[in-house]
Amino acid sequence: MTNKESTVFVGGLNPQDDEGFLNEVFSQYGTVTSSRVIKDQVNKLSKKFGFVTFETVEVAQKVQAMEHIPYKGRNMNVGEAVRKPPSEISYMLLAVYLLQKIPEVQTSGLNRTQQRKLDNYYQELHKTYQEYVKQRLKK
Repeated sequence: MTNKESTVFVGGLNPQDDEGFLNEVFSQYGTVTSSRVIKDQVNKLSKKFGFVTFETVEVAQKVQAMEHIPYKGRNMNVGEAVRKPPSEISYMLLAVYLLQKIPEVQTSGLNRTQQRKLDNYYQELHKTYQEYVKQRLKK
């Protein structure tokens, strides 16, 4: 049994719903071993979906088959947890993060033209990241 097989996607969450909420709702179907509400990396707000992992695959499959979980007058969507491939922006964010952690890039052996190209590349990467953050904060 892998976690993926016993993990259920949960959509249609309210912004204030947290892991405790998921545990409370889904523990009525079986033993919940973990839960996670997905949050935006920039503004830390809920993306209104999450994941619940059950102790057994059988319970997870039973919940997935329901498609909707009614709770206090609303329906949450449930289904198979599927890992999406990382987006291009994810790689860019990782690059910016790593650059912030490295105080100085090793540039020995580069001539001035190569150094300028590298500096321009990092400046463009940083500008693109800043624009991305601004756009995300507007949402």
